Amino acid sequence: MYLNIKERTTFGRIADLYDKSRTSYSPELIMAILNFSKLDLQGNILDIGCGSGQASFLFAEKGFNVLGLDLSLDLINIAKEKSSSLKKVEFMHGSFENEEFQEKSFDLIISGMAWHWIEAENRYLKIYKTLKENGTVAFFWSCQKTNDLNFINEMSNILDVYGGKNAGPAGSRVKELANKTYKELQDSKLFSNLEIKEYEDILDFSKERYSNLVLSYAWAQQLSLERQQEMLQNLEDAYKKYQKPLMIPYNYILILAKKNKV
Repeated sequence: MYLNIKERTTFGRIADLYDKSRTSYSPELIMAILNFSKLDLQGNILDIGCGSGQASFLFAEKGFNVLGLDLSLDLINIAKEKSSSLKKVEFMHGSFENEEFQEKSFDLIISGMAWHWIEAENRYLKIYKTLKENGTVAFFWSCQKTNDLNFINEMSNILDVYGGKNAGPAGSRVKELANKTYKELQDSKLFSNLEIKEYEDILDFSKERYSNLVLSYAWAQQLSLERQQEMLQNLEDAYKKYQKPLMIPYNYILILAKKNKV
């Protein structure tokens, strides 16, 4: 699957839309990361591509030390505002590629819906160096689960016209990204004990939030205003057939690995 790395700056331009429309992550997924890493409350977590803090908050609320890093200053500012009551989370504006971290400074490095936007060159070596001995890396993604539901199928058919096959929110691209990442971790020979897990949940969406979620994808932001409006009208016409709120099955994919011993 082709991704234009330049499109990663899209999310900062639509920071409010992104924050309001993007979903959080399954509690089961978060517990799987903690159980695998065996992290104690003194451990340090780095969240790469933290956005407005969706994943960072889930760890900080449990008492862990979290540093969230994102390319978008607007998203970082939203995260800071939302985290004012949390004492053990900080947010920093910058790119993972350019930021200089002290070696062996984090016990756990996470990246939710973001690792595929990080430039490929030396990215696995960098997380290897940044992790402490026996440190853990966790990459995870979410997507709407494709199944026999008429709603999912109809939405996918509409969005395929504008974003290409399986552009999302439902489709196979997330699994493709996860499988690619798993193979890259294996091939790097820097990590061991690799695991890939999947979790399911059902989330409710208003029609407005579903449309906003679609608009928050990078490919949707590349459409002309006329094409965006046409797509939204087609979605609106389709919504009329379905009950409110929309109950949508979600799939979460998690990849876990341990830093190899020297």
